[in-house]
Formats: sequence, C-alpha cells, structure tokens
Amino acid sequence: MVKDNWPQYESFSEHVGSLAKEVLKHKKEWLDRPDVFSIFYDLVYIAIKEVANEEQSLEGNLWDLLGDENSERLSETLKEYITSIPRKYDLYIPIPEISKNIPSPINISESISLVSFQEADQIPGGYHKGLLSFDNKLEIGKVYIKQNIVGYAGNRLENACTKEALSNLKIILQQGLFRGLFQLTPEGKAGLGIFGGFTHHQIKKSKIVSVDEAYDDPKISSVELPIDICRLLSNIDINWDSETISTATEREELDKAIAALLRKSVHLIETAEEEAERVKGAIKWCFDSYAVENQTLSFLQVCIGLEALLGDAEYNGALTETLADRCSYLIGDDIKGRKTIKKNFKELYEVRSKLVHGNASELTGDQSRYLSWGKSVLEHAILKEMKHLNLGKT
Repeated sequence: MVKDNWPQYESFSEHVGSLAKEVLKHKKEWLDRPDVFSIFYDLVYIAIKEVANEEQSLEGNLWDLLGDENSERLSETLKEYITSIPRKYDLYIPIPEISKNIPSPINISESISLVSFQEADQIPGGYHKGLLSFDNKLEIGKVYIKQNIVGYAGNRLENACTKEALSNLKIILQQGLFRGLFQLTPEGKAGLGIFGGFTHHQIKKSKIVSVDEAYDDPKISSVELPIDICRLLSNIDINWDSETISTATEREELDKAIAALLRKSVHLIETAEEEAERVKGAIKWCFDSYAVENQTLSFLQVCIGLEALLGDAEYNGALTETLADRCSYLIGDDIKGRKTIKKNFKELYEVRSKLVHGNASELTGDQSRYLSWGKSVLEHAILKEMKHLNLGKT
C-alpha cells in the first residue's frame, strides 16, 4: 500500500523481510536486512515519482497505481539491482579545513587518492551554484580522501562500503598525524555571539559522499559522519611549516611528499594478513581517542587499543603483567627503559581497572597524565608493529 507517495511499512514488511532472508544467503558480505529494505524503499519511491504529478499525492495499491508495465519494470529493476551487488563506488570524505591548494589528484594507490575540485565540471554529478543549492554533495576547493570500494553504499554508516571507507579514513588520518603530514589546529572556531561574547565553537557537519557511476547520470548519496569525527576533521590541516612539506612545496613536489607520507598507511589498509588486522584495530582505537572530547572515554579507548595490539584473543592469564611485558620489550631500548615502561604501564592499568569496575567514574586531574602517556606508548607500539609487517616490501 502507498500513502502520500510513500510505501507503508506494515503492508510490505513481511514480503520484503522474506526477500531479505533469501538475499542475505548470498550477499551477506555486502548487505544486511536494513539495506534490503532501504533498496526497496528507494526504488519504489522513484517508481511512484515517475507516475505522479509534481503536486499529486497518491494513495492505494502499488501495482494499481503504477500499472502493469511499470510494476513489472519495478520488479525487474529491483532484482537486477540486488543481483548487481557488489557494485563499484567512489567514496569521498572531506578534510574540510586544508588551508592551501594541493595538487590533484594525489594517487597513493590504485584505490586511494587525495582530490580537490577546482572547476564545477570536475564534480561528479555536477555542481549547482546558488544560495539555495543545498543539494550540493561535493564542493569546489575542498580536499577529499577518495576511495574506490566494492560492495554496497547507501545512506547509513552501517553500509559495507561506508564502514570500510570510515575505517580507512581513521588509519590514514591517525598515521598522517603521527608522521607529521597533518596537524591539529586549535579549536578556536567559536562564533561571535550577539552581545559580543564568544559562543561555543560550531562544528561543521561533514559527510561521506558515495558516487555510483553505473548510471547515465551518476547516482550520488551521502551519510553524515558522527559529530566527534566532524569536530576532529574541522581541526585538521596539513603541517605546512614542517621541513618535509615546506621543502616539497618549494620544489613543487608536494604530491610526492604527501604520497610518501601516506603510502605505508595505505599498504596497511590493503594488507589482509592476520597481524595487520590487529594493527588496524589498534590504530582505529587510537584515532577514536583523538576524536572524543571526554577524557575518561579517550583513556579507555587507548587501553582498548593497547589490548588490541598486544593482547591475545584466547589469553586468560594475568592480563596486565603480560601486556606490560610485551609493551616494554616492543618499545623499550634498554633494560632501564623497559623497567620504566613496565612500571608506568601497570600504573595505567590500575587506573583502567578502577574505571572499568566502578571504583571511579572519571579521570582525576592527576591521572590525566596517564592518558597522554598511554597515547604516546600506543602510537609508538603501532609504529614498531608496522615496521615488523614490512609493508610494501612483499
């Protein structure tokens, strides 16, 4: 049934639910149940719009409203679309506050690049200029991390392609920050209030934009990123004053310098070894600890990152002692250094234990140093493990 040009959930949920059950037997790597419902909604809505006048509101049985020919076409379109999954998408995630122009594209690998559109005709799907053009998905002059991903990309963060793109973004940005390509700028983006005082800094919303080129006109959809990630993206710039970047800019080799600084990150993304998956997990937790505002949550994310990197999935012994030993031998340079690392690590985990078991609800001022120390240790442990993977040398 259709009401006000929309299919009514209760009238089709049982049938589409059965369809989803069958589809997921073959497509569960790329789809979940909500994806199948979303595809159904989208295609039905498009079919209704094709037969309804601009101001017409249709109500009734879908097949009767569309007619036999259009209904058969909708049925075939639905089957063909689901069969076509996995599909190829270009996904774009902005780094919105890059303050200077960069060469475009900067190809890091066959599937990942940095791009910036300087002309309207370069933008997939076109760019509509004007004050009322709120439908623009990609913008002129903004820097994007572009990823070519196979799967399904819709308008949910849980879509397979969207999840993969966001995961890859975290790895690229965490490593870019650690290696000095990017820097965090001060969060001084507060607006001036009506009485002259500063308001809380406004967070610019950012979206993952997906482009499906398998149409006469590219089909473009987008999904808004979580607020913590939007805030972090709004405070990242290229570290223009670093020796590497400033020298490369003078020599007109900025593209080569950026590609070199990000290459190991992309090699890690494209490596499927079991050891690499542990490193990826640790990096994503490390990134999340940058993004979240709450210090206590950031601290716990650092601890999870250390466990992801140094722990064992099946280990049931003394966790703290084992992790402390592994951490000290991974990043310590000598006996004295390893002893200090092990001592600090145990103290860090005493704080973690109090938080996890409810003996404390937040970090105290004195304990905040463990957050800083833990982040530094996690970053260097990640670096050491990445070296052990010999990325790009196999």
